Amino acid sequence: MAERISGADASLLGEVAYIEHDRDRGMDEESMRYSLGFQFKVAEGLYLNLSEGTEDSGTDDNDEVFIGLRLSYSFSDNPAEFKSLFK
Repeated sequence: MAERISGADASLLGEVAYIEHDRDRGMDEESMRYSLGFQFKVAEGLYLNLSEGTEDSGTDDNDEVFIGLRLSYSFSDNPAEFKSLFK
């Protein structure tokens, strides 16, 4: 019988995105979006992701904070095992 690998009950998430708006009319815009959050295991294969972030735009002084909430499901019975950076 093969040993099953299960995911962690909680994980730290981080994301950085470069966004470029190329508009036909008006001014083009570039910005960076940063977010940090947590992923919680709700049930086997079911995860709740909660994150908070901000967008840093060079042309807009009205940068806003956002909150994201996502529910995701993993269809894999045996997820890939990745080596931890902290062991």
